[in-house]
Amino acid sequence: MGSSVWLPVADKQDSTTLRHFGLGMSLMILLVFALLLPWLMSAERPVWPLPVATGLLIFAVCLPRLLYYPYRAWMVIASLLNAVNTRLIMFIAYFGMIVPIGLVLRLMGKTPYARRPDARLESYWKARTSSPQPNNLKEPF
Repeated sequence: MGSSVWLPVADKQDSTTLRHFGLGMSLMILLVFALLLPWLMSAERPVWPLPVATGLLIFAVCLPRLLYYPYRAWMVIASLLNAVNTRLIMFIAYFGMIVPIGLVLRLMGKTPYARRPDARLESYWKARTSSPQPNNLKEPF
């Protein structure tokens, strides 16, 4: 696990990225907290998403550079979620798909390899049946 889990972060002077962040977050706050969650939970619509989304929208349009620190905080959260979700999805994919397929193939006695393991052999190297031809270099397959 030598690679970094941190997502790339835009520069403090990158107004376009910060503007997109502000516009996207204001839209998502409205959609999730003012529409989706109250609808799913059959609850009253809260008042707070509208002023928060409006403030983000104003900053995104007029002063996007002021959104740098909220953007950085969000990228830290997103990086941590990315690290957890990636490992979780890979764990589920491996133990939910790859391992069962391998177990079924093993129970059926099938193998995707050309030869079964043999301790008596020194190597599994296959002898070449023909020598290489010059036209094989032009069209290798």
